[in-house]
This record gives sequence, structure tokens and C-alpha cells, in this order.
Amino acid sequence: MNATYRLLWFFSVNRLAIISLILLLLTSLCLAWLLFYDPDKERALPLLSFIVLCMLCLSSFTLLGYKSYQQRNNELGVIISPAEKLLSANADVAIADVHAGLIVTVLETHDELYLLRLPDGQTGRLPKHSVARVLQQ
Repeated sequence: MNATYRLLWFFSVNRLAIISLILLLLTSLCLAWLLFYDPDKERALPLLSFIVLCMLCLSSFTLLGYKSYQQRNNELGVIISPAEKLLSANADVAIADVHAGLIVTVLETHDELYLLRLPDGQTGRLPKHSVARVLQQ
């Protein structure tokens, strides 16, 4: 099971998109091979190739959808600026000092600010340039 998760983590969204497009191209070439194959000959090899490539293509597109959904709906972030003032949720009053490396939960996204929850439960706002989204494994 651990090897499956490592393999899934290895395939980023970009890699999966390229692999899916290559598999789609190969599947369409196999379909053309099957359609223009000599009708008097046995069609087992083109049919088997087409079915296997169709299954691989469908699984790669399914995995691509899963990974992109996971990446878009990620709530974790990490503070990347060395020191920043956490502003209260309602006013521009600093309520805490946060430092680089602190993992936070992103609750909402506004124009140039994130509404965050700190590990101790405090809620506040930080500029987007201070927070980087974390990809979960």
C-alpha cells in the first residue's frame, strides 16, 4: 500500500496530463489500426492492444482528475516569510507574530489575504505572499 502512495505522489498533475495525452494518442492510433486492419486476418492483437490502451487511458485520466481535485481543495499552508504580523479577522489589529515554517489551515481566500487558523486555534489574516500552499501526500 505504501508503494502505491509513493507512486501516486511521484505522478504530479503535469506528468499525469502528459502521460494521459500520450496514452490517448496511442489509443487513437490503435483504433485506426483496428479499423483499417485486413478483415480476412485475425484481429486479436489490434483488439487486445486497443482494450489495454483504453483501460490505461481511462485510469490515467481518472487519476489526473483525482490529483487535480486534491490539489485544488487543499487547506494546508505554511508561512514562508521570516516574520509576519497576524491580523485579526475583522480589523487591522495585529494579534500575534508568526514565523516561517508554521503550518496553518487556510479557511478562506480574499483579494490579497488568506483567513487562517493557527495550530493553537487562533484565527487571523495574512497576505497571500506570506503563505505557500502545501501539497499533501
